[in-house]
Amino acid sequence: MKKYTVIIPTTNNVVGINDIVEEDPLVSSVICENNNLEALPISPFYNSFVKSPTGIIEKLVGHASFRIDITKPIHNGKSWQLAIAIAHIFLKNNILNFSNENQLLTNKTEEIIWASGTINSNLEIKKINYLDQKIYNSMNFLKNCIKNKVQIKIVLSIQNKDDFNSLLSNNEFLKDAIETKLIKVLFIKSLYDIFDYLNLKNIPKTPTKRLSFFQKSKKTLILLFVIFVTILFALMFNNVWQKTSPLLNLNDNKNYSLLLTTLKTYRYGNLTERVVAYFYDYIQTLQANEINKQMRINFIPYNDLESNKLKCIPSSQSIDHVCNLNLEVSNVGIDTVFLWALKFSNVNLEGKGIQNTNKKSDIVNGMIKSNEAFLIDIKNSHEPITLFIVYSKKFDIKIIDWLKRVDREKSLLETTIKRIKALGYGYTINSIKNVKLIENKI
Repeated sequence: MKKYTVIIPTTNNVVGINDIVEEDPLVSSVICENNNLEALPISPFYNSFVKSPTGIIEKLVGHASFRIDITKPIHNGKSWQLAIAIAHIFLKNNILNFSNENQLLTNKTEEIIWASGTINSNLEIKKINYLDQKIYNSMNFLKNCIKNKVQIKIVLSIQNKDDFNSLLSNNEFLKDAIETKLIKVLFIKSLYDIFDYLNLKNIPKTPTKRLSFFQKSKKTLILLFVIFVTILFALMFNNVWQKTSPLLNLNDNKNYSLLLTTLKTYRYGNLTERVVAYFYDYIQTLQANEINKQMRINFIPYNDLESNKLKCIPSSQSIDHVCNLNLEVSNVGIDTVFLWALKFSNVNLEGKGIQNTNKKSDIVNGMIKSNEAFLIDIKNSHEPITLFIVYSKKFDIKIIDWLKRVDREKSLLETTIKRIKALGYGYTINSIKNVKLIENKI
């Protein structure tokens, strides 16, 4: 692979690079002259140019400290930045050829890079001053390169293009050398332009940041934390699923007795069981509310006698005692709903201590399709009665058994309501007093 010699032009001299050595990252970078022990005054500026976060060299090559030796001192200015940056990249790619103390060109020199410019943090190349002086001081060196058949590339910021073209009108040597392609001039906007031009493949398109030990440790801790939380969540999910799965199986198999017993145990169990019971109840409540919202109840009073018909016009919750009642249950949703209705005497619920009544209770059931209605004839009654209606989107024969037990033993009403809720079924309870005052219990 072709090797390049990088030259740094100044207003006083043409400077070559003797050596670049990696140093301990904890020490500052320095620039010295010809392996002397004293650092040149521009060393602090070179250190800032190298070390992250102010510098760019560490980001480009992955090392934070260097000693660089040059053939002649550089006292001030920053136009050396472009040549120094190129030299570091060439060194990383093993295509840099060093100069000697008294000889900028060596037998190994195939091509030189004459570069002058400053660089910002975005790697943009900025304009330099005194370009004419730097060209004038470099003329003998450039002529010597051509004499020795060494190719020359002059690298400048595109902002210096007009300045350089102005110089050509008074410099026949440069004009002829450029026309005969002995000298190639590159005007670049970014440091990457020259790397693209030279087809260097392993230059990072975005500077790689060298992480400190703390930053590496922080990233490691974050990764470990994410892994820990993921494992913890997976264990929790598995634990919750192990508790939830039996409830779903019992529900699917309609083993309601064991389902209710298991739920009761969960509600007084450990944290996972209580959480599972809470969410199970919450989901079932949402299902029940959805069914209840699509059901509409309308009490319709009536009397077959002409003299009483005017007394039985629907108007309010209070209806004349001479009126009979029809209950119209409408399905305003899109899903078919099954209905079970129990009408029983309210005597034992009024605190009279009677557990069984001689009044016969009625149980009816049916199916209501979307936008259809189901009519229940309540008829006349001189005792307070309760209407307990259960709704479900699937037929469940056990509901009839539950209602029959409530019919025989009114104290089972609360227990049956808990069962209905646990299964996600909807329900309504209406109390009709003996003066035909209808009260909605839920």
